[in-house]
Amino acid sequence: MRLIYPPLACALGLTLTLQALSAPTLAETPHLVIDSPTNSAVLEGAVIITFHTENLSIDPAFGPEAKKRIPVIGHLHIPVDDNQWLWVYTSKEPLILVGLAPGPHKVRLDLADPNHVVLESQTVNFTMAGEMTSQHKH
Repeated sequence: MRLIYPPLACALGLTLTLQALSAPTLAETPHLVIDSPTNSAVLEGAVIITFHTENLSIDPAFGPEAKKRIPVIGHLHIPVDDNQWLWVYTSKEPLILVGLAPGPHKVRLDLADPNHVVLESQTVNFTMAGEMTSQHKH
């Protein structure tokens, strides 16, 4: 974007229009998409979850000052199998999970702003291949 000094614009016969910043429209609302794996997939070994965001950039910045940044930034909160604990993920790279027991699993990705307010959640359900023991059934 080029800015033109107002008196110069007038001298050149240009009309300047100022547009006020407003709240994001629906098209600008941050959105999270899980690209893979698909729901109900049967997986072996490592689980690689690929995702992308729209209208928000994943960034390891937190707090009120980070919330003011343009473009909008945020991070992910990731609980696995409805556990009470979760981890905060600040990378755009795929998530890689290893060591999950055979059987069904659920991973939720919560898209959060720099103050940890969840904006949107997406969940992927999958099954790890292998023999389930009674200890590992969900």
